[in-house]
Amino acid sequence: MPQFDGDGRRFDNDRTSRDRRALAVGTRLGGLGLLAVLSVSALSVASGGPEWLTGRYVAAAMVALGAAAMVGRFVAVARRGFTSDLEPYLFAVRAVLFGLLLVVLYQSFSPGYGLAESRRVSTVVVWLLLVAVCVTARDPRQYRPVQWLALGCLATVTGIFFYHGLASTTRIPFWFGAIMAVGIAVVPQYLSRTAFLWAANRYAAAVIVLALPAYVVGEYTLFGLSIGFMRSYTIPFLGYDVDAARSLYVNRNAFAVAAFGGFVAAIGEFHRAAASDRPAWTALVPAALLGINALGLAISFGRVLWVVTPMAVGVYLAYLAWGRRAVPLAVVAGFAYLFAGIAAVHTGLAPIGEDTPTRAERWYPAIAAIVDNPSLLGQGFISTTDYIAPYIETAKPSFVETYTASEAPGSPHNAYLRTTIRAGLLGGLAYLTLVVGSLVSGAQEIRRRHGDVTVAVILLALGVGFAAHQQFEAYSLYNYGSSTMLAVLVTGFLLFGDRDWVPTDVD
Repeated sequence: MPQFDGDGRRFDNDRTSRDRRALAVGTRLGGLGLLAVLSVSALSVASGGPEWLTGRYVAAAMVALGAAAMVGRFVAVARRGFTSDLEPYLFAVRAVLFGLLLVVLYQSFSPGYGLAESRRVSTVVVWLLLVAVCVTARDPRQYRPVQWLALGCLATVTGIFFYHGLASTTRIPFWFGAIMAVGIAVVPQYLSRTAFLWAANRYAAAVIVLALPAYVVGEYTLFGLSIGFMRSYTIPFLGYDVDAARSLYVNRNAFAVAAFGGFVAAIGEFHRAAASDRPAWTALVPAALLGINALGLAISFGRVLWVVTPMAVGVYLAYLAWGRRAVPLAVVAGFAYLFAGIAAVHTGLAPIGEDTPTRAERWYPAIAAIVDNPSLLGQGFISTTDYIAPYIETAKPSFVETYTASEAPGSPHNAYLRTTIRAGLLGGLAYLTLVVGSLVSGAQEIRRRHGDVTVAVILLALGVGFAAHQQFEAYSLYNYGSSTMLAVLVTGFLLFGDRDWVPTDVD
């Protein structure tokens, strides 16, 4: 009888225990690498974090992880034996491309890319290099249609921002593009999905544990990092005031996103541990992590994520109750619940507190700005806050009852609208297609995979959560913060985390 690992991948019964141990070590190393990248992204947006730790270093961490994972995959495949004569040559091509990418990354620490005197020529070469790294991450003949569509969307979004970068010496298009492209199309092809969930779970628990002492000793500083609170809020229905924790982040919303990712990942890890044949005590650590992440989701006071979390958890519960056939229906039902709720709030059918934001005062000015100034390629690297400010007073649709014009301008609080403003109708459509395509790919993977699909369902649940949450927040897949990093990796593992060539057997 064939057997399957925790990721649903098939392995042969005659695999030696030595090979299994080597795979376990490789998976843990991959998890530690992902944990390191998540930590770097968190420090880059931390309150009191190193000022020098900007997007270029986050990009360097992502590219370095991709290169290391590619080498590790080559070693693993070489141990088992290549399945075709073409594989060694493909690895050679990948090594050359990654080497060139690292050289460009080093050169980008100073203005320009160091490839040619012409900024335009250098930009085109770097963009083509980034696309080539993504396309050759596996044998191109093995890509599914949805994956080719995703690669096209990646090329489109990054290409538009590279185009907008021609007007200056900024290297942001390359740094943000490298994070997005390598994080979505490369890293997930070489590392286990189980390793990512392991890392997301522990990353969230760590930043939550950092926040807890503040409730006892007050705000404090640790190695220069300011750890504390971000305003007080009243718990709905209870009328009790609490301080909303932000942990080491500048904004509590970034803390809430980390807690959400950890909480959903912890649900899957705890359930797998509890349902396994292993001794009961092995579920103690997953249970503790689940409790910590649930607490973090509460103390961060991420109200939007309190709405989104039931969508994600509902996908997993539907799978447990009715099997994999119920998963697509649960995804559709989740978004129906979300859009119905938004409509009810914005039209006044569902009354809410006066101080509860509905995002209407941000979304409708952004929509009005896009309609008033339609552009195929967008406005480029502009302040979306300033761009929508002239429309705040006049953008209220007739059917909206909860709209209150803001006294001060703010961002659209919507990744899809923000991307459309900056990258145009083409870039916005490509971005939306990429996100929706990741959910479609995740659902397809659950339907076609044999054996245990628990990990695939948890990833789809996370994908649903991040797709929904980006409707309420300004972070996107094209950035460098901690929320971006989690969203990028979730999207990538949904789209490209389906490799079968090296199975894992690690919880």
